[in-house]
Amino acid sequence: MTSGQVATETINGLMAGSDTSSSTLAWTIHFFLLHPHTYSRVIKEVRSQFDRDHMITFNESREHFPFLQACIYETLRLVPATNDLPRCMPPGGAVFQGHYIPEGYTCLVSLSTANRLPSIWERPEEFYPERFMDNENNRRQMLSFSSGVRACPGKNLAWMQVLPTLANIINKYDLKLPADALFTPDHVDKLGNPIFMPAMVTAMTAPKYPERDCVALISKRT
Repeated sequence: MTSGQVATETINGLMAGSDTSSSTLAWTIHFFLLHPHTYSRVIKEVRSQFDRDHMITFNESREHFPFLQACIYETLRLVPATNDLPRCMPPGGAVFQGHYIPEGYTCLVSLSTANRLPSIWERPEEFYPERFMDNENNRRQMLSFSSGVRACPGKNLAWMQVLPTLANIINKYDLKLPADALFTPDHVDKLGNPIFMPAMVTAMTAPKYPERDCVALISKRT
């Protein structure tokens, strides 16, 4: 690559990775507030190892916080930053599960569907970060960054942004839902799982009503 191409790709990665990473941060915090036992476990994992005033680095986060990483994986599984992966059909077309798609057509892969297939995921609709603890196979099955040679080139940058940012937020601040929150641990579906706020998909997955649902009370840790 030329120096110009490197600069272009760097700028593209920074721009494309900002909204998606901030969205993942917001969704992970939302799931923490809907699942107090998970939030308590993350607090214990982070605060037991670092002083409140310590600035936690990415390498420290990766080494010391396996459960926090599992929570981010689970957030990305349930609410991928983007949902549809377009792929152009090759010359001669292709057959998928008995369906022929002619060449030149575009086939969209739904990440939300793939990440919730009951044939692959146990309790697919449940926020259950433990499924990613010491389970490299599940981490490979989670397709929110795509897979193979066409995997998201910003994957490593995303982890470097999201993981230490969350770790430092958890270490320095306490989070709780406001009294008038519509989505709480007690607002559950027919399976008993907390219902999370509606989402919409544009270039990324974002809360459908951010001014109403993206509300958390943040106070400096005492």
